[in-house]
Amino acid sequence: MRPEKMVNLLLAEGISLHNIERENKSTITAVTETGNCMPLVELTELHGGEACVLEQRGLPVLLRALKSRFMLIAVLIIGFAAMCILSHRVLLIDISGCDALEPSEILSVVADCGVRIGMPSAKLNAERVADSLLNALPTLSFADAGICGVVLKINVSEYNSAASTEENTEPCGIYADKDCVILSIVANKGNAAVRKGAAVRRGQLLIDGDITPEGSSERVLVHSRGTITGQVAYRFSVEIGKTAPKLCQSGNSCEYTQISFPTLFKGKKITRESRVLYDEFEITLESCETLDAGLLPVRVYKGRAHELVVAEKNLTYDEMTAAANAKLDAEMKSSIPKDARIIAKSTDFIQQADGTLIAVLNVQTIENIGYIQYY
Repeated sequence: MRPEKMVNLLLAEGISLHNIERENKSTITAVTETGNCMPLVELTELHGGEACVLEQRGLPVLLRALKSRFMLIAVLIIGFAAMCILSHRVLLIDISGCDALEPSEILSVVADCGVRIGMPSAKLNAERVADSLLNALPTLSFADAGICGVVLKINVSEYNSAASTEENTEPCGIYADKDCVILSIVANKGNAAVRKGAAVRRGQLLIDGDITPEGSSERVLVHSRGTITGQVAYRFSVEIGKTAPKLCQSGNSCEYTQISFPTLFKGKKITRESRVLYDEFEITLESCETLDAGLLPVRVYKGRAHELVVAEKNLTYDEMTAAANAKLDAEMKSSIPKDARIIAKSTDFIQQADGTLIAVLNVQTIENIGYIQYY
């Protein structure tokens, strides 16, 4: 059937058509207003023609498009919400620094602190986790915990073994290198001579390399190996005099001028100042004047430069305590091993009748104990 007859037939059936255009001899395009195109398609096929929907417009099409977009937006919103929720929770635990300790031992202590996979990051006290690790595992010299995104990062460091790790088989024992209280003792080779909690003196035997069985006539000696940690008490004291050489004003002074003006570069300025003949001096500014130079205002500062010379000067109490703390800190750093963990520290100051100050620093540490002595 010719396309024109098909159009007339559709119009006769009450199907509204407009904007009718011929594409070629066998094809005609038209616009119809209907909510359902199936009757038009069926009628066309019944008379030997073929109908094809090229484009759909109107409210139903808009609603279907909005529905599909709404589903996409809903999925995106749900996914984003899930990511936001999960980003504020602990999903992984990363442990680094283990040597002799197993990660499972670290995880056991972490679990005792109430840390669980999936818990909110805000409820996790990282400082408490680090303190619990140090208290529960005496072989740790350092522990740090912190949240990085969804990962709980735990970094630990262990005390080095008290015994030599060299392949040396010469018989020896391990002895205390300082007075301390034993916190843990593990004898890998040899027999532990003391127990946890024992107070030992410097030079006392800790791990015995003599493992001769009871009743044996032949002595059996081994190269002792083991790890010992102990609590050590240190005491440092210094005396600070009531005077000390300090830079003081000599009474000589001269005029001082400084000129400052900004540049075109943000935050940058150029400064010029008058020459001062003294080797050491301090400036006291007395006035500031701004000169209007258009876009770049110039500031002129005026004052005096006071000569400084070295002279004995009475120290204030705060200056004496600051000097004492500096000396005590230097002594502590030179005496205490770098891998020692300080667990307590206190300083006492005693003012003498002659004006001098005595400062006493008491420090308690947990550190590796022991030295090797060959038989």
